[in-house]
Amino acid sequence: MSKDARRTTAEGPTGPISTVPHQNVRTVLELERSELNRRSLIERLTDAVSAGVSSHGFVILHVVWFASWIAANQMVTTPFDVSPAPCPAHSPLAASGNRRTNEQAN
Repeated sequence: MSKDARRTTAEGPTGPISTVPHQNVRTVLELERSELNRRSLIERLTDAVSAGVSSHGFVILHVVWFASWIAANQMVTTPFDVSPAPCPAHSPLAASGNRRTNEQAN
């Protein structure tokens, strides 16, 4: 095997493997690292915040938190977090619609 052939191939479990793709991957990784290191502080901060709030744990925590809050607010006799808007089911329009439906059923 020539000296050049040894430089571009390596022996793997199933035979010779070219090392050129591995060198290309290393080069791309080095370029990515250098670009990441050149980012400003605000870019690093926004990336960190974005990564945190888009994680599965963050989303699950908020779903559980808000579901618990709503359930607890519904279970007490005097709600601790009253909605500023009335519930559509209790609006006058809904009540008049229910009255008409009841009259038609009779």
